[in-house]
Amino acid sequence: MIKTELSPDFSVIHVDGVFGGISTDQGTAWVQVFCDLPNSEVSGANGDMAVTKIRRQILVDMRMSTSTYRAIAKWMEETVKKLDAIK
Repeated sequence: MIKTELSPDFSVIHVDGVFGGISTDQGTAWVQVFCDLPNSEVSGANGDMAVTKIRRQILVDMRMSTSTYRAIAKWMEETVKKLDAIK
């Protein structure tokens, strides 16, 4: 039996994207999850806001086996199909 519980370090995060690759020496995949934090400033005489810089903050670096990577990819693809079906 598997008992699922939240880690003491658990938190909810907003994600804007991911990037990653493979570690050929270890035979694993890696994925880094990030969020983009815009820096806005007032510009012009009429007080418009303009994004002047975006700070990309890496939130987590995940390392996983090929089988875990495949399982996540499959789950994500199935979830996208469900999301598309309700739009």
